[in-house]
Amino acid sequence: MDELKTLSTRMSGRIRFPEDAGGKKLLFGGLLRSTVPTGKIKAIKLPPSASKIVSVKAADIPGAAYIEFGKEHIQVLAETDILWHGQPILAVACPNLDDLEDWLSRVEMRIETPRSQQPGMIVEILREKGIPARVFSKASQVIEESISIPAREDARQPVSVTCLKDRANFVIHASSSWPAAIRRSVAAVLKIDKSRISVKPYELISKSNGRIWQPALLACHAALLASRAKRGIRIGTSIEDARLFDARYPEVELQIRGAVDAKGHILAIEADFTVLAGAAFPLQEEFLERIILGIFSVYPCRSYIVKGKVAYGQQAPSMVGPAAGFEIGFLAGELFASKVAQNSVAQPGAWRKESIPRIGGFCGPGITMPVNYPLPEMLNKALVLSDFKRKHASFEQTSWGRTNLTHKPEFCRGIGLSCAWFGNGFLTTSKNLGAASLSLTMDLGGSLTVNMPSAGTGAPLQQVWTNAISSLLGIESRRIKFSNDSPHASNEQGPSILGQDVSVYSRLLDQALDDLVKKRFRDPLPIMVTRSKGKNKKKSWNSERLEGSPFETSSWGVGIAEIALSTTTMEVHPLHVWLIIDGGSVLMPDNAKSSVESSMEEALNWCLIRPRNVSLPIFDIQFHSPGVKRAPKDISTLPWLLLPAALVHAVRQASGALINSIPISPEKIHKGGF
Repeated sequence: MDELKTLSTRMSGRIRFPEDAGGKKLLFGGLLRSTVPTGKIKAIKLPPSASKIVSVKAADIPGAAYIEFGKEHIQVLAETDILWHGQPILAVACPNLDDLEDWLSRVEMRIETPRSQQPGMIVEILREKGIPARVFSKASQVIEESISIPAREDARQPVSVTCLKDRANFVIHASSSWPAAIRRSVAAVLKIDKSRISVKPYELISKSNGRIWQPALLACHAALLASRAKRGIRIGTSIEDARLFDARYPEVELQIRGAVDAKGHILAIEADFTVLAGAAFPLQEEFLERIILGIFSVYPCRSYIVKGKVAYGQQAPSMVGPAAGFEIGFLAGELFASKVAQNSVAQPGAWRKESIPRIGGFCGPGITMPVNYPLPEMLNKALVLSDFKRKHASFEQTSWGRTNLTHKPEFCRGIGLSCAWFGNGFLTTSKNLGAASLSLTMDLGGSLTVNMPSAGTGAPLQQVWTNAISSLLGIESRRIKFSNDSPHASNEQGPSILGQDVSVYSRLLDQALDDLVKKRFRDPLPIMVTRSKGKNKKKSWNSERLEGSPFETSSWGVGIAEIALSTTTMEVHPLHVWLIIDGGSVLMPDNAKSSVESSMEEALNWCLIRPRNVSLPIFDIQFHSPGVKRAPKDISTLPWLLLPAALVHAVRQASGALINSIPISPEKIHKGGF
C-alpha cells in the first residue's frame, strides 16, 4: 500500500473517515462474537476455508493477549472464558463482504453456560481524614443529598478502523480520543516495536467521546488480520452491532451527608457511592479519584469519610465519562452545596461568596490553591451578568406563594448556580504512560517540521501555532508542516478527554522554539530540537489524604442556568445559560467558544430530556482574562461540571419537586411532587 498516495488523497478531502482509507483492494474484516454474557468455550468448528478466507483466534496472537488501560485488561479475543455478551472470539477477513458474513454464519460454536449467575468482582476505595463522627455530633444541622445517574449509551455510533500494511510497518486509520493507546496496544499484540506502528487520527463525532478502548481493540483485530493476510484490512461495527453489543457509561448512585455549623459552613462530609460497570472499566482509578474530588467541589472541608465501590457486571467494558468522573462528583457536590445554602437561609450567590476558598487557603479536602486564583472575581461577574440575586429572590417568592394563587401560571421559573474546577492531565499514574514530547526539525532549506503526538493536533490549533512559528522564526507559513508521528516511540500522552493536550503541548512548543532560535545562529542546518514533559515527580499530592496539588494546571468556571417549567406539560424550557470560564490564554477565541457551546449542548442533553419543540437556551459565554499571559488550559470540559448542577437546582426551585436523578423528565418532576 502506497501510504504517501493515501495521505495525498486524504489531504485533498477525499478521505474523511477511517473507512475511506486504503482504496478498493482491502479485505473486509469481521468478528464472531459471543451470544451469551458468561460461559466457557468448549468447541469451535470452522467451516471449510477457501484460500480467500483469513481467520485469527486467540491462540494465534503472537504477543499480548489483552490490551491494557491502567490496571484494567481487556482480552483481544476470548480463548476460554466469556466475560460479556458480544465479546469477540474470532477475527476473520475476506475480499467480499457477503462471503465473509456467509462464512461467519456457518461457524459452529459450543459454549457451556453456568447454571446460576455468578457475582461480579467488587473494587472498593476509602478516603478518610479527621473524626467525622465527632464533628457530626456537634453540628448545628445535618444536610443530606443524593443523585442517581443511570447507565447510558453514546448514540450507538459504529466504530471503524482501517489497517494498511506497508512492508514491515502498519498504518492505523481510526477515530479515537486516545490514538497513542492504539499504537501501544497494536505493538504489544503483534509483539513488534512501536516505531513500526503509525496512527492517523480522525476527528471525533463527539468532543466528549468516551470510546477509549473500542478503537484500540478493533485496531488490534485489524492489525492481526493484516499481518496474517499481508494486505490491508477494513473492519468496523454496524449500527446493529452497536445496538446489541455497544459499551455504556456506568451507572452511579451517590449519597452525601454534611455537618454544617450555625453560619452555614461545611464542617464534615460523609459520602458513599456505587459505580455499576461492565466487565472491565478502563481508567477506573482515575474515575474514582475524580468522583471523590468532585464531591467536595471548591468548598473547604477538612474532616470527611468517603466510601466508593465499583461492581463489575457482564456487559461490555464501560466507557469513561466526558470528564472522567468529575462530571459525577461535581453534580453531587454542587447540589449538596445549594442545599446547604438553602438551609442556611442564604441566597446561593451570597453563600458561595462566603464559602469559596480565600486566596492563600485551600480548596475542597486540602487542595493547594493556584497563585492567580480567579474564582471570587469570576463569581461576582456571573452574579451581576445574570442578575442572579433579584431573579432568585423573585422565583423563590413565587414558589412559596404558589399554593395561594387563584390562577395557575403557564410557567414557573427557576435559576441555579454552580462553581467548578477541572484538572488538566492525569490524576493517577499508569506505568504505560510516558512523557509528552514533541520535536522541531529545520532542514537544509530552512523548512520546519513539527513532530507531535496525534492527539495534540488539530487544524485550527495548528494554524495558530503556524502563525506563531512564522512570526518568531521569520519563515513563510507554507514552509511549516506538522507530523503526527511521535518523535520517540517510547512516549505516550493520555486521552484528550483529560484536557492535557493544549496546555502541555503549547508549553512544549514555546520551549522548543526558544531552543531552536538559540541553535539557529550557532549550529549548521539541519537542526533538531526535542522537548519532553513527564509527570512532575516533585509535585506534592497525597492521594490518601487528598492534600497538595493533584494537577499542574486547573481550569475554573462559574455557571448559572435559568429555566421555565410548563405547569401543564411539566416540560423544562432552558432559557439562558451564563458561563464564566478561566482557561488561561485562549489561543482561538472563536473556536474555543464553539467548542464550549458544543459541550454545553451535550451536557444539557445528558441531564435533561428536552422535547423536540423546545429550542436551545441562550448561551452567554465569557472567558476570564486577568490581563497577564498564562498557559492555555482545557475549557471544553467545564460545561459538563457546571451546567448539570445549575440546571437541576433551577428545576428544583421552579417545581418544588425532589429531583434526585437525571436525566430530568416530566414524569420525574410529577413523581417528585410538583
